[in-house]
Amino acid sequence: MSSYNLKGDHVSHAVTGLQLGYWQYSPAQDFLELDRRTRELLGHQEDTPAPPFAVWRDTVLPRDTTGRLVEDGVTQEVAVLLPDGQFRYLISTATTITSPDGAERCIVGALQDITARKLAEEELEETTDRATRLAEDAQSASRAKSEFLANMSHEIRTPINGVMGVLQLLQDTQLTGNQQELLRRANSSAEALKTLINDILDLSKIEAEKLELEEITFTFLDVLNQTEDILRLPAAEKGLQLTVEIAPDHPATLLGDPGRLRQILLNLGNNAIKFTPGGSVTFRCRRRDDRTEIEVADTGPGIAAAFQKELFAPFMQGDGSVTRRFGGTGLGLTICRHLATMMGGSLTYQDNPGGGSLFRLTLPLREAVTAVEVPSAPAHITPGGPAAGGLAILLVEDNEVNRLIASRLLEKHGHRVTEAHNGLVALELLQQQHFDVVLMDVQMPEMDGVTATGIIRDPSSAVLDHTIPVIALTAHAVHGDRERFLEAGMDEYMSKPFTYQELARTIAQVLTPEQRDWNVKEMLERMMQDGDLAREILDAYLRDLRTWRQTVPEHLTDGEMPRIVALAHRIKGASGNIAAERLTEAARTLEGAARKGDAGAVQAALPGVRDAIAALEPLITLYLRV
Repeated sequence: MSSYNLKGDHVSHAVTGLQLGYWQYSPAQDFLELDRRTRELLGHQEDTPAPPFAVWRDTVLPRDTTGRLVEDGVTQEVAVLLPDGQFRYLISTATTITSPDGAERCIVGALQDITARKLAEEELEETTDRATRLAEDAQSASRAKSEFLANMSHEIRTPINGVMGVLQLLQDTQLTGNQQELLRRANSSAEALKTLINDILDLSKIEAEKLELEEITFTFLDVLNQTEDILRLPAAEKGLQLTVEIAPDHPATLLGDPGRLRQILLNLGNNAIKFTPGGSVTFRCRRRDDRTEIEVADTGPGIAAAFQKELFAPFMQGDGSVTRRFGGTGLGLTICRHLATMMGGSLTYQDNPGGGSLFRLTLPLREAVTAVEVPSAPAHITPGGPAAGGLAILLVEDNEVNRLIASRLLEKHGHRVTEAHNGLVALELLQQQHFDVVLMDVQMPEMDGVTATGIIRDPSSAVLDHTIPVIALTAHAVHGDRERFLEAGMDEYMSKPFTYQELARTIAQVLTPEQRDWNVKEMLERMMQDGDLAREILDAYLRDLRTWRQTVPEHLTDGEMPRIVALAHRIKGASGNIAAERLTEAARTLEGAARKGDAGAVQAALPGVRDAIAALEPLITLYLRV
């Protein structure tokens, strides 16, 4: 066996450095030899005889799937039981060597201790499993939180909707001066409670990365004016001077989310007014390096240095006395900073050099390429009452108070309301008579609104009109609800509580589809969702539309070209402002032909203008009826 002696110095040094144990077995002599390191790894004493080869083979030798001894140098991991009852993990390698003349064969192998590595791997696997379980638990908790928020939203918003509806009805009754003041305060408290709920839901959406931002063209001055209008009264009640300053070089129109910008400004302004006992609150707006910078400064007591680091943390307020004196949840600034960050900007605080607080909002709002043109309504135009022959509305709502309030408000504006307290009753009514629109509560007993809408849209159901517009009225207000309702076949979605103006605007949108004749959504975006402004402008526009219907000639006569140019230009401008796309294009074509003096092209363009006017007039009339 001398030719296979593994105890040469060079081999011994190599395996010692690697902490390997080695062994060899000679089948001819049935002799198994173990080195000292191998005995250490297996817990054998030096004077202990080597085990029989059959035992050794089953312990450390690799085998293939048929149980045969592997002879081509295969490596495997093995776990061996030591005499003291512990396990040790080893890497075992073995191969068969044959002498050059083929007369002798022996099996040689090596063992390496990997116990520490295996234990670390097992610990890592256990840690990974534990982390996975914790992640699953966190996801479960997040789902539970979302479900809780949805349920909480529903349970709170439903009675608030009733309270705000009753207050809205009371505004139109004969009240004494004292009663009017009490009603104003009640309205203010209801709005504050609504804001609180919205703050909680906004924070939840932000944490779940579900809050979405718009990017539309808006007039910056409009946002500032709306903010100032809302803050003017509370500032006046405290005797504070409210000032809005805007640099003359600031762009008139921007691209961004005007609603979220207004939310930030209102929160900062309300905080400034709340904590300022006397003096002033000032908004300063300027443009710096393609960014809009807005400072909100007050002359109040400022914020103590100890609390400034935690100023934007959730639920943080200056101290307990502040909480008792002013109330609030401490969520507003947290939400404002998150919104600013989502919009690519920042919101910071510093002490006002003149005393008080100064918040600086910086946003990368891009300048819009084209300005938003909103015509001024004539001074003599005032919002009128309901047009004769209002809509036939099916109101599906399980809450008796909410049914009463919605019915009264709709009937007061000239509409005919039929009530149903669940989806089953609504389906029976829809099988018997025609309605213009369905206002469908979502969460109801016996049959919910989503299920009822699915049946309405089913062509095989017995309802008379499968395409009737359906608006979801719901107290749910979490991310994904609107998409879920629209996917179920509903046309629009309104979250309670809402005002009659908001409801009327939504009804108008579903009754007047977004099409080339008239893009209602685009018009409302241009007017900052101001429904009263839209009605004033449309009332004046409808008068012009009826005049144009009479004055657009059927045939071109000699000498009429200048009049055609002026008329087409006026129609184009006014129609473009309300997003009446089809009429705008038709008038543009007519104007271009008339300016060129091309009588044939003018004659060809006249029917397009008349047809567009005829299609648009009933749509505008319907919107104003709502």
